Amino acid sequence: MRHASLIAVASTLIVAATGCTTLEDLFGIDGGDIPYEFSTLSNEEIATNIANADASYREPRDADRVSKSLELSLASVSPENDYEALWRAVRAAAWLAQYSESREDRVAFGERGIQLGKAATELESLAKRPESHYFLALAMANYCDVIGTCAPEVIVEIRDRTLEAHRLDPQFDHCGPSRFVGELIVQTADYPAYNVGDFEEGLEHLQRAAKDCPKFAENWLLLGLALLDDGDDEGAQAALEKVLELGAPPDHTAEYKGWVVRAKDGLDEL
Repeated sequence: MRHASLIAVASTLIVAATGCTTLEDLFGIDGGDIPYEFSTLSNEEIATNIANADASYREPRDADRVSKSLELSLASVSPENDYEALWRAVRAAAWLAQYSESREDRVAFGERGIQLGKAATELESLAKRPESHYFLALAMANYCDVIGTCAPEVIVEIRDRTLEAHRLDPQFDHCGPSRFVGELIVQTADYPAYNVGDFEEGLEHLQRAAKDCPKFAENWLLLGLALLDDGDDEGAQAALEKVLELGAPPDHTAEYKGWVVRAKDGLDEL
């Protein structure tokens, strides 16, 4: 999943109330009720559902297939496998919050992803795995993008969730935690009320993502664009050319087309 929405988040921040941590206070989202019901399916049926949810999320990825992944995931929540089903539901909702055609749908899926993500992270203490934190952070970022506003506390929470995912598994999603938090810090560095680290710190995260997961083109794209902003033309050129050399990673062919466009635009600026 790409994270270009963070650029929009950083450029549309609006000051909001501070000192709040509930979903209602942070987003105006009701987080009081448990946002799912336990399944009555057998363990075998649930296992089949989970496998089909993963299959529906694979390419060719579109709103219908990802909606099916969300549906199957939510139908599979049971006391024995609540975490496995919930993090997959958050993954699907976060994607739909970014790629659904209508603004109304994007808002609704963003809210759903945040609700489910919060529920999943409360279970994560047993699992000690990165998925719930990571996809909750994506859902938050995509929701901020579509509503065009984000309180400073939300930026901090997005950062902290992503850093927790990094602590649990820095290699997850092709070094996604380093890639995600690096871009977040870089894109908010010039906003004193909202920045969650200085530019150099963000750049270090992006460099780590490219170093540790060098075959994933988006790591090089975001590093190259950050180096371009930093005035390091030589470093930017090398990183952006890597995007074109690597080709599309498995299961990210649609996103890769956009990465190529952005890389070429960056090279044109040199």
